[in-house]
Amino acid sequence: NIDSGSLQKLCTDDDIVSSAMMSACHYGHAGNGWWALLVMHPSSVKRMLWELASFLLVAYDMFAIPFQMFDPPDNHLEFIMSWITRSFWTADIPLTFASGYLARDGFIEMRPLPIAIGYLRTWFFLDLCIVALDWMELVFGV
Repeated sequence: NIDSGSLQKLCTDDDIVSSAMMSACHYGHAGNGWWALLVMHPSSVKRMLWELASFLLVAYDMFAIPFQMFDPPDNHLEFIMSWITRSFWTADIPLTFASGYLARDGFIEMRPLPIAIGYLRTWFFLDLCIVALDWMELVFGV
C-alpha cells in the first residue's frame, strides 16, 4: 500500500516503471457525482484542442489589437473574428470551471469544488473583467 507522499515521489521520478503507478500519477484527486462526469482531464484531447485554439486566438489578438490603433476600415474578417474571439473567451470561463489541473501536491485535481475555488482565487476575476470589457465595447460602441 502506497501513501500519497510516496506516490508523489514516484510521480516526479524519471524512472517510473509501473503503468499502474503512471495511471495513479495522472488521475490523482477524482471527483464524485454527476458534476464530476463533466470535468475534463487537463491532458485530454478536448482540452488540448481548446488550449491550441486559445493559443491561436491570443496570437491573433497580439496582432489585431495593436492594429486597431491605426483605425483600419471595417471589414468582414475583423467582424467575424471579433465575434469568434468574444464568444470563445466567454465560453472559456465556464469551461475552466470544468477543467482539471495539476495541483501543488503533484496530482491532477479533478474534483469540481477545488477546481472552482482554484479558478476563483487565480484567473477568474481577470478573465471576467476582460470578457466584460469586450462585451461592453460591443454594447456601448466604445
